[in-house]
Order: sequence, then structure tokens, then C-alpha cells
Amino acid sequence: MNSKAIAIVKAGRRLFFEQGIQETSMEQVAEAVPVAKMTIYKYFQSKEGLLDVIIDQMLEESHQHLRKVIAEASDTYDLFKRMMEYHEFDDVSQSFISDLVQYYPATFQRLMSYSEEHILPEFEEAIFRGQQEGYIRKELSPHLIVRFLISMKQFLAQPGKLDGCFSMRTISEQLMTMLCHGMLVDRDQHHA
Repeated sequence: MNSKAIAIVKAGRRLFFEQGIQETSMEQVAEAVPVAKMTIYKYFQSKEGLLDVIIDQMLEESHQHLRKVIAEASDTYDLFKRMMEYHEFDDVSQSFISDLVQYYPATFQRLMSYSEEHILPEFEEAIFRGQQEGYIRKELSPHLIVRFLISMKQFLAQPGKLDGCFSMRTISEQLMTMLCHGMLVDRDQHHA
């Protein structure tokens, strides 16, 4: 991609993430760069073409991050800590997710399929290694843990499930806290 196309993707990504896809016009993207609206169509043919490039970037970035974190983590605790500290997509609005699910279901399905085929197996393997190292309870199935996470993502992505109650960062942090620490406090701590 040349510098103009990169600038268009960057502006489109920011606006789609902030306002949602439906509320972002190609005119707004053009003004944010700034370029002529026809320049956007020259590079991406349509709003959906621009969205596809943005989704591809998201997938590549998250996959690269997971690989890097898995490779660099000193142990399973460090792996989960690093995953919880990843905030690259904190600026994704609930509107963006809702629009993706409602108006671009094929793109949303592509995102979920890529995640299931490439990202989640690596995460499942990391959970298994954590069990072998004694960091994760062995009676829990790594496959079931990953399936649970997928079902939570799919449920929370449905329009109207959260309606602006929480930011994507809060949702991610809460889910990771439940995954890593559970919901119950230590019985001794509760009675103290």
C-alpha cells in the first residue's frame, strides 16, 4: 500500500471504531485524510472494501501480538498478564461491533472464522502448556475454555446485549479477570 492508501485506512479505522460503520460516511473519511472521495474508491472500490482491509489489519495485528506474547512470556502468569495489558483495540466502539454483526455478517463471520482457525488454537495450546506446568487446573478442558470464550464473544457481539453499558476495554478486562481469577473470593478472605 502506498502512503495515501495507508492514510485512508488509518482514518477509516479511527472513524469506524469511534462512530461505527453505519455512521461513518466516505465523505468523512475523505475529509479526515484529506483526499477526494473518489480517491478512496480508487483504492478500495467501496466502503465494504475499506472495511475488509481494516478487518484484515485487525486480524493480523492481534495474531502477531498473540504469537509475540506466547514467545516472550516467561510463564503462564506472564502470558495472561501480557494479554490483559494489550489495549490496541480499546477504541473499538460497541457501535462498530453491532454494525459489523448486523450489516456486514459475512465480514463478521470471516473475523470469527479466522479467530477460530488461527488464533484460538494457539491460545488453546498455551492453556494446555499452562496445565502441564501446573499453572492452570488440569481438570479443566483447554478446548472447553476456548469454546466458552468464543461463545462469550459471540453473545456480547449481538446487537442490544450491552447497549453502551461498558467499553470494549472494560469487557475485555472483566472477561480476563473472570478467566484468570474466577468469580469467588478466597473463602478465608471473605470471612476476614
